[in-house]
Amino acid sequence: MPTGQQYATNVPQTTLTGLINSTATVASVFSSSGWPTTFPFTAILDIGTSLQEPVDVTNITGTTWTITRAIDGTVGFTHGVGATVTHGDIGRDFREARAHIDASTSNDTTGHSVHGLAVGSSVVGTTDTQTLTNKTISTGTFTGAQTMGSGNWSGSGILTEAALGTTGLTGAAVGANRFVGETNGGPPTTGTFQVGDIVYDNGTTFQLAPTSWMCMVAGTPGTWSCLSGMVMQADVITTAGAGIVNLTNLPTYFKHLQIKISAQSTDTTITNGLDNIIMRFNGDNGTNYNWNSIFAMQGAAPSSAGGTGATSAQCAEAWNNHFTTPGVGIATIEIPNYANTTFRKVFTSFSAATDAGAGGITQNYSGGWNSTAAINAVRFVMNTGSFVAGSRITSYFYS
Repeated sequence: MPTGQQYATNVPQTTLTGLINSTATVASVFSSSGWPTTFPFTAILDIGTSLQEPVDVTNITGTTWTITRAIDGTVGFTHGVGATVTHGDIGRDFREARAHIDASTSNDTTGHSVHGLAVGSSVVGTTDTQTLTNKTISTGTFTGAQTMGSGNWSGSGILTEAALGTTGLTGAAVGANRFVGETNGGPPTTGTFQVGDIVYDNGTTFQLAPTSWMCMVAGTPGTWSCLSGMVMQADVITTAGAGIVNLTNLPTYFKHLQIKISAQSTDTTITNGLDNIIMRFNGDNGTNYNWNSIFAMQGAAPSSAGGTGATSAQCAEAWNNHFTTPGVGIATIEIPNYANTTFRKVFTSFSAATDAGAGGITQNYSGGWNSTAAINAVRFVMNTGSFVAGSRITSYFYS
């Protein structure tokens, strides 16, 4: 079916210079001057006579024309020398235009296509309000505000956007926060993130409460801080003969550190029944610890284990953990802002013990490490003897 018919105005009539029979597809004319030079266009042979016949001209070389016969339901005739050749239009031209205007789908019953679409395809307007169904968009860019409506997005693709995030509900500040996914056992260790990105930690063996993380400094993978939850990083159970327990590589993305101790000493020779577990930070053995107040109860009046403002090479847990039979000492140490590099670290502790031959000892103390360095390692040393096998030191981190 010819498409894209060409038309011109004030085209001069010409004549055949040679006879053509009813099936000929080449015709010679007197002149091609003034006729369209793009194809196809319609010429009418012997117009106004009983031999009138429209043909489609598909090419011109000089005065030789290539023509298509029997178009739009007509039949071919024989035309003699001098037959007139006139530029014109026929019923097909008007039907095609009308069909194109009236059609709502492509390739209707008249065989006319709309915008080159497949059979049965609807025309999609650029500004019309329309409901589209059964559409597959392989690639595309959505700009401006989009409304989801009541339906669902589904499929195997991934919805991505450079700044995917929420604008905040009424009453909430509008920020740059984005929920960017899930991890297992800590903040992201790979990928590039921006400030305000949030991930959910789906839990590990040592996670004691649901945890979420926020990116505080953009980067790959950025610097992260724990928003909520508590994680147990180390649970050290001593073996026979162990005199030192080291907690190393403390994470920097939590705010607070809690250490729980349940221990005994192998030394049963100390006459006053007191034994200490010495605590040091970052391998510090200098006199960089300041005691605020420490007192012990050994079934009698409180006794001072360090005067207010006294300094020492270490801080210590003290309890009556043995006379002839070792007892059990327990302690909880709290170190807020352990990873902060601005403030001097201040810690508090409570310890208690039971003993087979005498009353228990309780001890409370608070103190400070005279350094603003972040705490990245803690060492526990049994003052005399070593830890009884099975003694336990556990570290917890939270924000």
